[in-house]
Amino acid sequence: MRNNTLILAFIISLHLILSEARDPDQSQIFEKMEGFTTDDINKYTKLSELAYDTKSIGDNCKRFGNMDLKTFGFVCYDKQTKTINIAFRGTENISNLIDDAKFSKDSFNKCKDCEIHHGFNLLYSNTKEVFMMVFNEVYNNNEVEKVVLTGHSMGGPLAMLGSIDVKEKISADVDLKLITFGSPRLGEENFINYFDNLIKHHYRVTYKDDPVITVPPTLFGFKHIGYEIHITNDTCGFTLYDSKNNRTPNFWNKDLPDHSKYKTIACKQPSECHRGIYSDIKERFVVNDNNCSYCDADYNVIAGGMQCTKCPGNTFTKNSTNKCHTSKECTRGVYSDIPERFIVVENRCSYCDADSNVKASNGRCEKCPGDTITQKNSNKCLDSSFCNRGIYSDIKERFYIENNYCRYCPADGNMIKEGNGCKKCPDNTYTKSSINNCIPKESKMLSYLD
Repeated sequence: MRNNTLILAFIISLHLILSEARDPDQSQIFEKMEGFTTDDINKYTKLSELAYDTKSIGDNCKRFGNMDLKTFGFVCYDKQTKTINIAFRGTENISNLIDDAKFSKDSFNKCKDCEIHHGFNLLYSNTKEVFMMVFNEVYNNNEVEKVVLTGHSMGGPLAMLGSIDVKEKISADVDLKLITFGSPRLGEENFINYFDNLIKHHYRVTYKDDPVITVPPTLFGFKHIGYEIHITNDTCGFTLYDSKNNRTPNFWNKDLPDHSKYKTIACKQPSECHRGIYSDIKERFVVNDNNCSYCDADYNVIAGGMQCTKCPGNTFTKNSTNKCHTSKECTRGVYSDIPERFIVVENRCSYCDADSNVKASNGRCEKCPGDTITQKNSNKCLDSSFCNRGIYSDIKERFYIENNYCRYCPADGNMIKEGNGCKKCPDNTYTKSSINNCIPKESKMLSYLD
């Protein structure tokens, strides 16, 4: 057994030397990690540790397992949050996990040309039936809005495979999340691509130089799923990685202490931060390395779990919320009765003023054509039928628009509207404000005689 461990250690160390270290872009990775917070680390480290406990875990929880293979877990329902929490137990003998990390693979029939680790596949396949029976019982008898799966060590790959079956069972409006701690690799590249596309919210938490996450080694085609939150110290400092920036920690640690320390992680929560004069809401704070940071709306950022993230340029934010707002939420004040006249440019609200003959269109102010007008109570370019007739005329036909202004063809000047302008009636004709015609003068005389 010891010889196997030494051989595996040598192979992984050689692969380490040949691997190129990469410096991940934290902001770009974080933008993709929707919905993850330091509170998830605190909560699910505790749940993954509970899977090792053989005692009662609560009235709302049901255990499942395979006694022969010693694979166990539980399914719990949280009525307050309408969440099903699922935890798979890891291995209790870490040395055995590394010694038994053989490199044989099985085909995974749910995606084309996909392969996964034979051992993990065997463990899950022989536990799947009883697990899904317990899950279906809880899911079918409760109102569920979210399902979260977790697992430490060997429980990580089992939770991954379990999340695929859960995804097939739950309705599309149920949020699904996977969080693993110190998980080994499960499959090769085709499987990882399939999994990353199927389970959108999945995260790996790793601690310092935990060597278990290096098995099975990449040298044999095995890879990790998506995003890694690498805890770098005892005060919850972390670095983010994605599948394109795989981190390979130091394997040479014969006592493997870091693999057993996930339960000691204690991240301060934003709710514990002192808000002072900054904000009325706790949601605008983030914590890293147990230090509070305030996400200031003046810089157009919001708190997005573990760090401040900038709002898109076509949105804005304010200290009383922790959201990126659209132009519909701009303060209209005296400008306009309708939100459609506002746009957001570089995180600032701008008003498209009807007095300048512009309307809001596709995130910018757009000038109306010269033969149209616009008004504060609309966001359209309008034709002459919308001109304000006032005391001039009872009919809209006497108006036209020139250079975005309404023009009136007055009957007192013996004028009528023709085309996009005024035309004077011939000398032997006349007109009046209630019509837009030139009438022969004989008709006028006959009307007097009548």
